[in-house]
Amino acid sequence: MDLKDDLRRLTIDRLASHGFSTADCGSLHSLHAALDSHIVRLVLPSRYDIKISEQLRNNPQFELLRNVVDEISDDLRSGRSVVPYLSSQVLMPDRRRDNLLTFWGIHHLHLNSRTTLDKRGLVARADQLLFVRFDSSVAHFIDIIPHNETDLFINSRLLEIVDQNWPHLHHSFKKVTGHDLTADLIRKVQKGNANILININGRVIMPNSGVGADGVLMDVKWQLDRLMMQLRIVERDVRVNYPRYFGANLRLDQTFAHVRLVSMDGRQFELWEEVSGSQVRAEWPDGH
Repeated sequence: MDLKDDLRRLTIDRLASHGFSTADCGSLHSLHAALDSHIVRLVLPSRYDIKISEQLRNNPQFELLRNVVDEISDDLRSGRSVVPYLSSQVLMPDRRRDNLLTFWGIHHLHLNSRTTLDKRGLVARADQLLFVRFDSSVAHFIDIIPHNETDLFINSRLLEIVDQNWPHLHHSFKKVTGHDLTADLIRKVQKGNANILININGRVIMPNSGVGADGVLMDVKWQLDRLMMQLRIVERDVRVNYPRYFGANLRLDQTFAHVRLVSMDGRQFELWEEVSGSQVRAEWPDGH
């Protein structure tokens, strides 16, 4: 039994299902990071509540494009995919990083109707973009900005709007000094995978948990570390309480047993014993 190796295999399989090349698989951490980044970028279908910033409500483009905004809102509330509105980069698995999403947690959607879908399943690329911050089950509509605006994807006004309307989305700090953002500073920070405290609206904030030197979000690193701890505890519990998992009367020499992780779902891990063909769910023990 090697649940860590099984997790690696499952991660490679999921990446392959999304079109990633897995010839050079790399470490489990890099695989997990690539999968998480792709899944976050896709905005997997789920039911979202919609919150709209005051700045967006006062933007003349909001009423001009209201039909498309409502179409996207309906999709999100109903749990339908919004992939058609996303950048075409989502269809290119081994694509370049989306720095706006990585560093500030903000998506951008193209404001054209589904009636313009092309053969790839994407709406026609739009002159206006809707910027959205997803958090838990809420989609926060930030603003609509023209696609051709200078330094569009490093525009600190997006952070200002988020902070004015939903300050809880940012990590805030007191009694420390932050940086005033300029386009040149943002480029340098992102290129170097650096983290800085930012002066926004009189507060010192960070939009998310920050990134590591390898460009991977710290939240993703912590998520994998926790998952690895869970797997170690589950594996130890299965070894110690083998009959409880696979039957007290199971006549099976554990020397020849081969337990594999076949799927995961939150706190539950689906395990399969290869010799007997038994399949069980191991739950993450309470108290850990």
